Amino acid sequence: MYLITTGLYKKSDADIYLVYYHIGISNFFASSYIEFHFLGKSDTIIRCILLLFGKGCIIYFMVIVLQSVQSVAEPELKYQRIIRQVKEYIHEKKLPENLKKKLIAYYEYRFQGSYFKEKAISRTLSSHLNQEIMFHSSRGLIDTAIILHSLPRNVIGYLMGILKPVIYLKEDIIYKSKTEGDCMFFIISGTVALITFNGKEICHEKDGGYFGEAALIFPDQRRLESVIALEVCELLRLNRRDFKRMFSTTSIFYKRLENVAKNRYELINELNLSSNLKTSID
Repeated sequence: MYLITTGLYKKSDADIYLVYYHIGISNFFASSYIEFHFLGKSDTIIRCILLLFGKGCIIYFMVIVLQSVQSVAEPELKYQRIIRQVKEYIHEKKLPENLKKKLIAYYEYRFQGSYFKEKAISRTLSSHLNQEIMFHSSRGLIDTAIILHSLPRNVIGYLMGILKPVIYLKEDIIYKSKTEGDCMFFIISGTVALITFNGKEICHEKDGGYFGEAALIFPDQRRLESVIALEVCELLRLNRRDFKRMFSTTSIFYKRLENVAKNRYELINELNLSSNLKTSID
């Protein structure tokens, strides 16, 4: 009908195809073609190209917006996927309720509701920049840990680079007495209790505190105390191998740590002695 009423049938096949293509593409993009009914061939071609180009731009910008929204939500979505995998793992292993809660609590604290590849990001940065970031993130520890105050900034920066971050949940046993040790810990946040083999409480250590130093100074000696996390604790672990490589036995830091280890050793022995005397009297 349209061919007859408009006289389009009198035109060439190419013209007929172009007109219907124009009509089709206008309808497809919800654009009126009635007012452009009497356009010439070149104008019709140009309008078709502009329609395609315009819609292409709109689609392109929509894709950009969607990608931006996805990139913003991606860390949270990855975190949700990890939590879902953890729950599937818990279900498969048939873990008890208390262990299930601890495992989920660990991941919730570790990722804080979003996930990003920290190691992948760290690998792209220079060693100096990584040290600066670690230095800044451990600012609270550096300010409160008195034993670190005498160290030069470059030494502290290098030390921060070799410390290994670890997280312990409430009531986790960090290590037990009478076991071999090869590291000490600095506390970024949280509180721990140090307890003798006989169950006598030695002290509490909190933000900026440290413990386990005897393992670095006296490698042949077993741990004299057990350490339990009283709340969620974020710690930095210093391995004996890294400590010996960084500090000589004549360095000021080594001597200070040695004094701390000896004083703690004497305190623990006194507590054990008093506990044994009390037991023998009873």
